[in-house]
Amino acid sequence: MNLREKRAALLAKAQLFNDRITKGEELGEDDVASLKGILADIKALDVQLAKAAEKKPLLDALSGLDSSRATMLDHDAPLAGGAKFGASTRLKGVDLSASMIRSVKAAGGDGLTSSGSSVTDIPLVSSDPLVLPKAPTSFLEALSFTRRANPSWSYLRQTVGEVNAAFVPVGEVKPESDLQIERVDGKLQVLATLSKPVDKYMLGDNTNLSQFVSGQLSLGLQRHLESEVLTGDGTEYTANSATYHHLTGLLNTDGIQPLAAGSDDRALTLRKAIDLLEDVGHVCSMFVLNPADWSGIETQRNTSGTFDLGTVAARAAKTLWGVPVVTSAGVAAGTAIALDASAFSVDTDGQVKLEWDASGDLFTHNQLRARCEGRFGLSVYRPAGIVKANLVKAA
Repeated sequence: MNLREKRAALLAKAQLFNDRITKGEELGEDDVASLKGILADIKALDVQLAKAAEKKPLLDALSGLDSSRATMLDHDAPLAGGAKFGASTRLKGVDLSASMIRSVKAAGGDGLTSSGSSVTDIPLVSSDPLVLPKAPTSFLEALSFTRRANPSWSYLRQTVGEVNAAFVPVGEVKPESDLQIERVDGKLQVLATLSKPVDKYMLGDNTNLSQFVSGQLSLGLQRHLESEVLTGDGTEYTANSATYHHLTGLLNTDGIQPLAAGSDDRALTLRKAIDLLEDVGHVCSMFVLNPADWSGIETQRNTSGTFDLGTVAARAAKTLWGVPVVTSAGVAAGTAIALDASAFSVDTDGQVKLEWDASGDLFTHNQLRARCEGRFGLSVYRPAGIVKANLVKAA
């Protein structure tokens, strides 16, 4: 069933509710929730259909490309599967917000050359990173990336933000506020992965194989970057006489706010996390939970036997206390993060690059190897805008 057929089926379901209302029938709470869910799904499909319409000019252009020469494209749409292009094709404005992986595409079919690359730009989404047509499916998808013009930079981090103010009689000493700022150095680091050698003719005979390889490689990049941003320990390591370091992830950044569980009610603990953020002038814009913890909250029943979060028909909303929820395996079960997305940024040079190579021994064996890489960093401006919540009450 394609997108238009799905939309037509949903409209038919909505029409049934409309017919009941027209006849004067009063809808129950479950019916209202179901109707809201159908309308939300229709809205999400409208967004997908609009994006598909934007892709059509690019698909038409790609179908007429000569794969023997380099071509420059400036269409604001992702490259479709199976398209053929030359060794130096560059795509600008490719949408990576839905998933960094699915938008990085290699050449397909017999248009694959022995050595080539595709470069995609990571778009900087709105400064409000959570205005999305549907609930984000990964932590990175819910964020905006900050493009760095240089691989090294420095920024100011607020380590203490205690403001003391009071009415003071004439001539008396005014209360002192403690606002401590430190300068932090930031650096983009290469995050990369290589494929095993793949037979040239196998790639040529299977039009989707190159996309599968590139998708799996970029999926690995996305998952590792998400893990580093959340839980990187900041330790250093040496490779080829050069020193690198893991990112110091949000949960390991000095100055974030800890929160111990006062009970085994996970939803109540997360409500207290909102209070901690608001107490220091931040707004909670996102919860990040392990999938098992979110499942436990969703399926929690109250004493009457109904679900705490109401009808299961509204699951797509994925919110708690009005705050969007993102699940990630990068967060350990029993731990949650409540954060103000403006308190930090994931940094990049704006590119995720995929290259195919057939040099050296690969050439003699008729093989190719793919490399997927990008440069990333993490800047935490206000650690107090991040709460690490323990969802399990200490014994």
